Amino acid sequence: LTRWNYEPIEQTVLDEYQRYEQKYNELPLGLGVDYPLGCYRNTPLRYGDIEQDGELELVLIVGNDLIVFSPERQKTVFQTNLSLNTWMSAERTVQYFDFHTIASHQVPPQYQQYIDPDNKFPTRALRGYAKLYQGDFDQDGNSDLLVWRKLYRSNWTGEQAGFSLTSDTYYHYERDLDAQAESESGVTGEYLPQETTEEDIKSWLSENNLIWSKGYPSLSECAGEGGKLIPEMHDPLLNDPDVLQ
Repeated sequence: LTRWNYEPIEQTVLDEYQRYEQKYNELPLGLGVDYPLGCYRNTPLRYGDIEQDGELELVLIVGNDLIVFSPERQKTVFQTNLSLNTWMSAERTVQYFDFHTIASHQVPPQYQQYIDPDNKFPTRALRGYAKLYQGDFDQDGNSDLLVWRKLYRSNWTGEQAGFSLTSDTYYHYERDLDAQAESESGVTGEYLPQETTEEDIKSWLSENNLIWSKGYPSLSECAGEGGKLIPEMHDPLLNDPDVLQ
């Protein structure tokens, strides 16, 4: 398995990896497994009919990457990173700056970036999450997947505790087999990205009362947390009203 060509990911993330001379789309699957993310990866293989069309799919949780694989098509038909972890814990950040001396005029972030292990400069870490919503939102008879991604950066030491929201991004994918059959490439069976405005996607979510907590994944599967929201995705330290609803 390699990264899917149409994976929804922020340009900020791509630029951040490029800054350290890494290409995000060439990174191995399963990165960022330091945090449990509801213990979903404890049951890494799931099987079912996502859009109730009679075609079964395999859903794999590889680290924090969710992959939808079609046995019938013999290919990945959708993929997204559920949790982007480029941040050290607060404890590790303190230890990091105990080891790496910085200039007197520099202020360390509350959570240091770890993409580049040779980076000895204060760098505010990125932290991001994705939620998925399935349905026929544009009412054209085809299955849609909406992806709502949130991206945060660590605050500096001395600022409000935690992170600050950098961006909300919205993506619309559709599985239109008839249109794919008529295309030059033929049927792929994949959920393909659509040129849908952010306003339309937000309107679909609002009309269906699909707030952040109702997106997949939502409820923790960790022992003792059954029925509770995944803590990392609804963390007060994100300083974001959406995640507290």
